[in-house]
Amino acid sequence: MVLDTTTATRLTPAKTTVQPSTSVCNLGVLFDADLSLKAHINQLTARCYCCLRCIKSCRRALTRRSAVTVMNSLTVTRLDYCNSLLAGCNKQLINKLQSVLNCAVRVIFGGNCRDHITPLLLNNLHWLRVRERITFKLCLLVYKVMNGPAQSFIKELCVPVTTVATRSALQPVVTSSFHAPGANSATVHSPLLV
Repeated sequence: MVLDTTTATRLTPAKTTVQPSTSVCNLGVLFDADLSLKAHINQLTARCYCCLRCIKSCRRALTRRSAVTVMNSLTVTRLDYCNSLLAGCNKQLINKLQSVLNCAVRVIFGGNCRDHITPLLLNNLHWLRVRERITFKLCLLVYKVMNGPAQSFIKELCVPVTTVATRSALQPVVTSSFHAPGANSATVHSPLLV
């Protein structure tokens, strides 16, 4: 006899059947069952590559400055949206996002896949790499918590390093009781950056 696991996990509140899902979308971010954000990154890269194909098709009609503006507004902003959630992601997932950014640079400057784009990325466009963008976003969030406009519930989660008595106690402080696999949260990663 084979047990049907889908019927075993159904919920029926108020005579309505609710099917469980393997992923949930909240504020445009797709969370999967193990909180690895793999589904979100796959969906994000697919959408970015679709935008890149459209921009590439009309690239000859654009000046370089207007191409940079279009690329920033349609592709780079998608990569930057909620990217602080990606702080604990593995290198393989971050590399997928970096390849989107590399492709965007190639579309702007008209290079092929064998061209080295790091000088163009850093020197001409002044764009950070994806991992550096994530770190910058977390540092900005911690700065706002410590020095300015941040919600009180976020301020309670961050403890300044200067309030710690000894150097041996300088470790990440987590005040929430929720622990996620992979530790994909700013409360875990932000004290490491200060």
